[in-house]
Amino acid sequence: MPPDWITPLRRKAPRIADYDYAAPGTYFVTVCAATGQCLFGEVADGAVRLNDLGRAVARCWEETPRHFSTVELDLYVVMPNHVHGLLALTDSADVLTSNRVRPTVHTIIGAFKSAATRQVNMLRHAPGAPLWQRAYYEHIVRTDQGMERIREYIANNAAKWELDEDNPARRRRR
Repeated sequence: MPPDWITPLRRKAPRIADYDYAAPGTYFVTVCAATGQCLFGEVADGAVRLNDLGRAVARCWEETPRHFSTVELDLYVVMPNHVHGLLALTDSADVLTSNRVRPTVHTIIGAFKSAATRQVNMLRHAPGAPLWQRAYYEHIVRTDQGMERIREYIANNAAKWELDEDNPARRRRR
């Protein structure tokens, strides 16, 4: 046991205690590349130009509802080194009428990250290489105004890439 005066470093829990992350609702998520490198493409003239890896990530995101009947996708964008998206969890008839457990946001994002990692690593001939940061950011969308603000943020993300803290070129200029 370490002495009482040594406090182990602990990651701040990003989740709200006692919140049901399988509950119907809309969630804004951001998933970042592990290294922060721009693996998925580039931004030019305020628009994202995805490469093969970025297109693979986009396909995996778009296929999410095929794997989870309670998921509906809203607006999303694959940026050069991260993904922003809105997920709506619904009451699916097959989940309501069966003993199936409703998937959580964590389960859904984990499945997306796993599928995208397999696809990207196959394309770049790098089996087992990490693609994503361990955690991800999520925000529970609670109001229509919040939803519109987030949709605007996603839609304008590429146009504001020069100011984005995830833009490696911006970090080098500091």
